[in-house]
Amino acid sequence: MAGLIYTLISNQSNAIPLGEISFASGNFQLMALKIVEKCRQDIDTSKSFSYDKYMFHLSNKSGLIVLCMCDANYSNRKAFSFIFSVRDMIFETYGSDLQNAIAFSLKKHFIEEIKQLMIQFNSEEDDKIKIVSKNVDEVKNIMVQNLEKIIERGEKIELLVSKADELETNARMFKKKAVEVKRVFCWKNWKITMIVVFILIVIVGLIVFLALGIKID
Repeated sequence: MAGLIYTLISNQSNAIPLGEISFASGNFQLMALKIVEKCRQDIDTSKSFSYDKYMFHLSNKSGLIVLCMCDANYSNRKAFSFIFSVRDMIFETYGSDLQNAIAFSLKKHFIEEIKQLMIQFNSEEDDKIKIVSKNVDEVKNIMVQNLEKIIERGEKIELLVSKADELETNARMFKKKAVEVKRVFCWKNWKITMIVVFILIVIVGLIVFLALGIKID
């Protein structure tokens, strides 16, 4: 199972760690020290590095450096969540005194607390529970926000309904007027057509009359 393997805590004034926890042995400790030294002056930053089949994640915040190493397929989100949890624990316990702390000065019981936190973050079940709780909270917050927006927009909704009714009434009146105008134009067109036909009949009649008159003569 993928999980956290190694944790290192350091500060900007010491090249040697203030404390470390490891669930395995190997040359990754030397790699971790190199990464910490490389990022020691990068204030307020979070970075990730790939090494073989492992990932190193580091956070440098307010002079405190927390690094963890985990399997490559371990969740980056969980890794940084662990780092931030460790950082908060240290700030809460030691505060600004950490700036001048000497190497390996973290107390044994505090190291044990971080170790237990690593075990907790390596638990898949614990992560699932956190994810479900987080999702429930997010859904609840979204519902509350939507409800508040609906309440705030209550008057606007009523106004929109009123406007919609008014538009529907106007549409019916417009349709009625359009039918009336169409009838008027149809009647005018019919009258014009009848007048034109009448004129044509008169003209044709005159032509016929004149033609017959010429033949009689």
